[in-house]
Amino acid sequence: MAEDERVSNGNSENENVPNSKESQGQGDSNLRNFISEEFHNQRLNGPPDGYQISDQRAVQFLQRALSESQRMANETTRSQRQQQRLYAELGEDIFQQWTREHLEETVKNAMRKAEEDAMHVER
Repeated sequence: MAEDERVSNGNSENENVPNSKESQGQGDSNLRNFISEEFHNQRLNGPPDGYQISDQRAVQFLQRALSESQRMANETTRSQRQQQRLYAELGEDIFQQWTREHLEETVKNAMRKAEEDAMHVER
């Protein structure tokens, strides 16, 4: 397991933030970097006028954001694996058929809703 990432809280103190880069995809790594950079910038620039937040609360928020980002990346990976298993098990033809059927139904429902909305506007 990777070591915790050290993130400045803006008061010359560093906080440990859980880090699990081995299991992160590129997108999650980019999001982690964005969150960390924004947190650091906001801590350096101070809070907006009239808005005060404790360092502890800010770090807790950062940790939750990073944890949620990791959870979403893990869920995406799990979903992709499940889709690949089904694709291998059921075949390309059935997935293409389901995709067409879904698209047709979605478009049909959207058109029906648009027509209903247009009728309400005309009244």
